[in-house]
Amino acid sequence: MSRSRMLWTLAALNAVLVVSLCWKLGGENTAYAQRAGKGDYIMLPGRIPTAQNGVIYMLDTRNGLLTSFMYDSNRLDFVPMEPINLTRIFDAGASIQPTRNPPRKP
Repeated sequence: MSRSRMLWTLAALNAVLVVSLCWKLGGENTAYAQRAGKGDYIMLPGRIPTAQNGVIYMLDTRNGLLTSFMYDSNRLDFVPMEPINLTRIFDAGASIQPTRNPPRKP
């Protein structure tokens, strides 16, 4: 191998090393998904007796929404259901006052 070819090979290798060093020291690639005010999620697997496939329940604890996704093997896709606003449902239930002494049956 000639001297000039070896020199160009070492120069190219040094250039690659400098680029990789700058990339590594450039900082971490941080995900900022939570900064936009999105909710905290809890996901649970489940089953429905009448369904062939499983279901994934997803609860947005910050916004009080419940939704689910079921895998459709015919379309090879997840089918979402409409979100349910749990805050509205729980607030409606909180306005119902239980009776202290239910009437006795004769």
